[in-house]
Amino acid sequence: MVFDASGAWPGWGLLKTAVTVGLAVLVYKLIVFTLRIRSLYKALESCPQLDRENFSWIHGNLHKLPADGEARLQFFEKLRNLSNGGDKMTIFWVGPFTPRIILHHPDTMKEVFHTADPKPIGFMGAYNLVLPWLGEGLLLSGGPRWARSRRLLTPAFHFEILRSYISVFNDGSRQFLANIDSYADSGKSFELFGPVSLCALDVLLRCALSQETNCQVSKETVPYVTAVNEMATLVLQRTRTIWMYSDFLFGLSNTGKKFLRHCDYVHKFAQDIIRKRKESIKIQGQVNRKYLDFLDILLTARDKNGDGLTDIEMQNEVDTFLFAGHDTTTSAISWIIYTLAQHQDYQERVFLEVEELMTGRGNEEVLWEDLNRIPVLTMCIKECMRLHPPVPFIGRLIEEDRKINGVIIPGGHNITLNIYNLHRNPDLWDKPLEFIPERFSKENITDRDPFLYTPFAAGPSKARFESAINDALRRSISRAMYQLENIPEEKSVYWHARFFREALQTEHSNRKLDAMKDMGHRERVPCSVRQLPRGQKKLRNGDEGTGWNQSDRFTEVVMPHGRRTNKIKL
Repeated sequence: MVFDASGAWPGWGLLKTAVTVGLAVLVYKLIVFTLRIRSLYKALESCPQLDRENFSWIHGNLHKLPADGEARLQFFEKLRNLSNGGDKMTIFWVGPFTPRIILHHPDTMKEVFHTADPKPIGFMGAYNLVLPWLGEGLLLSGGPRWARSRRLLTPAFHFEILRSYISVFNDGSRQFLANIDSYADSGKSFELFGPVSLCALDVLLRCALSQETNCQVSKETVPYVTAVNEMATLVLQRTRTIWMYSDFLFGLSNTGKKFLRHCDYVHKFAQDIIRKRKESIKIQGQVNRKYLDFLDILLTARDKNGDGLTDIEMQNEVDTFLFAGHDTTTSAISWIIYTLAQHQDYQERVFLEVEELMTGRGNEEVLWEDLNRIPVLTMCIKECMRLHPPVPFIGRLIEEDRKINGVIIPGGHNITLNIYNLHRNPDLWDKPLEFIPERFSKENITDRDPFLYTPFAAGPSKARFESAINDALRRSISRAMYQLENIPEEKSVYWHARFFREALQTEHSNRKLDAMKDMGHRERVPCSVRQLPRGQKKLRNGDEGTGWNQSDRFTEVVMPHGRRTNKIKL
């Protein structure tokens, strides 16, 4: 080291200057941060939120968030109830400096739906937790990337393409019903969500990717479904731990390592599908068919510059499509079957409606033209999705300051659109917890705010995507309701969930039931089956004769070959 004549190091002055400037910048940033946080607290102090006793300077309100889904939904419902009068939003703090602005009223939610705000995929953003899994596909991307993806993929949801899949839906539904029928002789219990999940995956792979898996026939555990279920569980667990929002710390944990292993598996699943199709096209050329499937569109789509999707972009879209299409459809179908089991009058009306369609036909296939001739089922589906929306929360990131409900929300913060609370808001719905399908009759929806019912979000593509999903549900449920009759059982309600198990002792029975709770909006029901002699009739209101009395309180699904013959306990 070189020293000057006085014995001092020549670079010492420069070092002191650099340290002084660095400290000044640090102090400046700390002051700016403090002022910004103080301004944020002041801006949000008038909004309903948990009191100081429930606030932690480490966790915010995160430590109050319940672990299981049922309690979590009830927690946010209580948070909504803090609102009074004109309050149409509440605040939940993720850590001491990150507020979640939760909207649960159409007047505030439409202000977000009308914008092109991106999903929160940055640090502390809710969607950042699934980014390693789904990538920046149509679900998570924003800005120009989202607009390009939407423009390229929208043709996949054209009604003519969806119409061509009606036979695949019928085949999938037929196998689903055959699988349930197989329990009739054994009398074993089974969990409804599982067969529905396999049916949804089977139909989705055949329609969108032209993949024949026979997953319903083999009845074996499907690794893809297992991986998706476990990843959803791990994401939910991660949301409750403040330091796990760091990708680095999460990746070091056992939970993070397990999550990333599952990510690798589902990515390889998608990559193999894409690779095999590319190889097939290279050898045999493009298959000559009237309509392209989803994978065909991914491979052939070109933007205005003539550029197609890269391999990673196609993988992201396949991962997104498989998860979103499979998970939401499975949840919706399971809930609809279960809800109709609880409401016998509507179930009977649905059955008679579908039976009238089938009268005089040589088979029991549902036709595309039938979908507009089942108004009762359509109302029941919509009312069920009001009570149990497959997508209970939606996130957005506001990039600039915005006035919502009279409050200036600083840019850079997350907005949560609480669909579950919107659909159950007592200020908006009469008897919100009751199943009243007539809410969705033509005369009742004419003057209704379109943002009052948004089971699959809202925005530029809402009408087309919601129509596609509703058509899929009507095809599946109409066939099932023609062959299944559900009678509510109060003896043994079986709640199924991904996140933990507990044993329940029922009031009417000594046997313990495996209970699992799934995100609160996915209770699943076990089914046991017993054979009934043909012609045996169900008794109502204590009538005498052969058969079984309504007071037995069985939940049963009766499946015909001809007219209902097999009784299945849900």
